[in-house]
Amino acid sequence: MVALATATRKVRNPLRPVGITPGLKCETSAVWESACERDAQLDAEFDPRVVKYIVQPERLTGWLGGVLFHYTPDMRVTLDTGEIVRREVKSSPADVDDFLQAKLQVIDANLRAEGSRLELVFASELRRGSRMDNIRLLFRYARMHKSAASERQILQLIHDRSTVGLGYLWTVLPQSALPTLYRMLFEQVLSADLEACPIGRKTKIWRSQ
Repeated sequence: MVALATATRKVRNPLRPVGITPGLKCETSAVWESACERDAQLDAEFDPRVVKYIVQPERLTGWLGGVLFHYTPDMRVTLDTGEIVRREVKSSPADVDDFLQAKLQVIDANLRAEGSRLELVFASELRRGSRMDNIRLLFRYARMHKSAASERQILQLIHDRSTVGLGYLWTVLPQSALPTLYRMLFEQVLSADLEACPIGRKTKIWRSQ
């Protein structure tokens, strides 16, 4: 069996979901071994604050109760402020027991002493409403060609309006402009309420501030 490897991980368990996020911001192959990790990677791709990230980048150590332990963060994220943050991804707060919480507190304290920090990311928060399904949809267009002419046309249609219905844009735009429209939503040149419902005809679009 071929193993998918990151900086510290080799994935060999065929009983768990295994895949690769074709990331734009990931420094190496963005391997995921759970749906939670997959969604956290997609969230990083969508988050405009994230400049780049790497999956399971390093093994850290700490002391707890006089015992040395090893810990590998799920992600190391570089933000647009230059700050480097390690992220631990869990399904929900219920997955963090007292022992794990104590270990994470030690790691966070060690990282803060070096000017970094540890963030807990819960998939249950990333998946509010239709948010993650919509991000997954928009991510399909992240690498598609963005036409400058189509972008100008879209911005002109929205220029004097507080919001525009996606159904209206579907009607007045040529089919060739739609990939540009969805890429603009992914890049957050345009905004929509991604939590409210799946992207569709009634979705309201506006220019991002």
